[in-house]
Amino acid sequence: MEGLIGLAIIAFIIYYKYKKGNGAISKMINNAPVLSPVEGSGGKYEVILENQTWRSFENFRIEVNLYDENGVNVENSSASVHNWGTGGKAKFIFYVSENFSNYRITDWKYW
Repeated sequence: MEGLIGLAIIAFIIYYKYKKGNGAISKMINNAPVLSPVEGSGGKYEVILENQTWRSFENFRIEVNLYDENGVNVENSSASVHNWGTGGKAKFIFYVSENFSNYRITDWKYW
């Protein structure tokens, strides 16, 4: 019986850290600054994020939808970084061929 209680406690701690970690990631993503054009590059945009979570990421990928002034989705793009440590800043670079006035981060993945 004690072994089962110990396993239940460990499972709860893992679940709590997972939920807490994903909540911190969602907060970081939802507070992302505006995509900024990279000067002299045509369709290259960047956003810099700080890893405010307790985990380091071997790979972290962000996907965005780009919208025109009428709210029409005109393009999708993605960017990723590697070896992003806790407290570190990372530059995500998106390559875009269409004009857009707004964007929304639609998904993020890490491993």
